[in-house]
Amino acid sequence: MASYLLFSHDGFGLGHVRRNTLLARAILAAEPEAEVQVATGIAVEPTWLDDSRIGVLRLPPLVKAADGSYRNAAMSFDDAIAKRAALLVQAIDAADPDVIVVDRHPYGTGGELRPALDAARRRGTRLVLGLRDVLDEASTVAIELRGRGWHDVDEMFDEVLVYGDPAVCDHEAEYGLPVRPTYVGWVTEEAPQAVIDEKLLVVAAGGGGDGEKVFRLGVDLLRSVDAGKTFKPDGINGGIHSDQHALWINPKDSRHMILGTDGGF
Repeated sequence: MASYLLFSHDGFGLGHVRRNTLLARAILAAEPEAEVQVATGIAVEPTWLDDSRIGVLRLPPLVKAADGSYRNAAMSFDDAIAKRAALLVQAIDAADPDVIVVDRHPYGTGGELRPALDAARRRGTRLVLGLRDVLDEASTVAIELRGRGWHDVDEMFDEVLVYGDPAVCDHEAEYGLPVRPTYVGWVTEEAPQAVIDEKLLVVAAGGGGDGEKVFRLGVDLLRSVDAGKTFKPDGINGGIHSDQHALWINPKDSRHMILGTDGGF
């Protein structure tokens, strides 16, 4: 009976652990007798993670703040990293997994996964790194790849997968990825059949951590801070011409916006 451990650092939103949960279900569909455990640092309990067939290893949350730092509400960053590292090594000792799948960050948020991976390699565990289709701005990824978080990745992992297609983003060409990945397509749930409404436009505001602020253009500019549940001017219309048509938000500084109205920009 094969054993699998799927790790995600989960510092911002739910996409990483959501993807690993879908992978866990796919493994169980192919190998019903397999033992599958998901290690996650999310602080919430989504219903889709509640699956009796999948073990869940809860790690101390490290939530990414607006300034890019990671924080835990109850302990220091260093203590949270140490606690995570200890729990992961214990999980390796207890489960002795045949395969470990790591989502996005090779060694975790602050290197907490490295001791567990070193122990797993000594046991002969197969190590797989899974990357999403688009990682980040190319310049940001270039800095990341030069850091300790990617040191010896080509030697540590047996396989690097990209959940996407090179036609959308070629990780070697776009980011200078130091290893040649295998593109395996997107990890998604099968969508139900639906009647196409040609007059319906759907806009995705973001994931679990970055979809809270939404702007609605019209005669007045309205803002929502609860993912579109409620909207209000909130004092942002002072001195702005009415009848808005377009809004550009600087991807590097969300405080910098350019609004297109009947009166210009």
